Amino acid sequence: MLAVAVAGTAQAGESKAPPAAKEMSLALEAVNKSLGLESMPKPHCLKWGYGHQITAAEVRACVDQAIKGATLPELGKGYVLAVLMGGVGPQTVIALALGAPGWAVLSCDPGKPCPARHAGTDKMGKRVVDRTERACDGPETIWVPEKKSEVCPTH
Repeated sequence: MLAVAVAGTAQAGESKAPPAAKEMSLALEAVNKSLGLESMPKPHCLKWGYGHQITAAEVRACVDQAIKGATLPELGKGYVLAVLMGGVGPQTVIALALGAPGWAVLSCDPGKPCPARHAGTDKMGKRVVDRTERACDGPETIWVPEKKSEVCPTH
């Protein structure tokens, strides 16, 4: 259902990225570094290791530490972060725009640009739809700040 709503937004012709797009990318980079995602070099806040079950509380503490050390005035006003969790810990992070439905910044490798992407039928648009649906459907998703109802109105 979300795919239909998000895809419909893409067809409406919105082509301008949200004002907080650059900050969304910076927030993702800070969180990815802290969690050790996307091949980010050490040190990481999150301790990965054989036999250690990473908890949501550990992930939340690392995310909170990462955003505390960054200047992110639009976090919670213009966008939110969603950490998608798997059985072994965090899988990916996505920044979702609040005032611009269908816009998101997806995690990417260090040194590569992470532009804002709009939900749609192209390759990256489909990824935005997929990650947004997974974040909204996942009961273990960690929202920063907790504004799931604003991003996922049908959930």
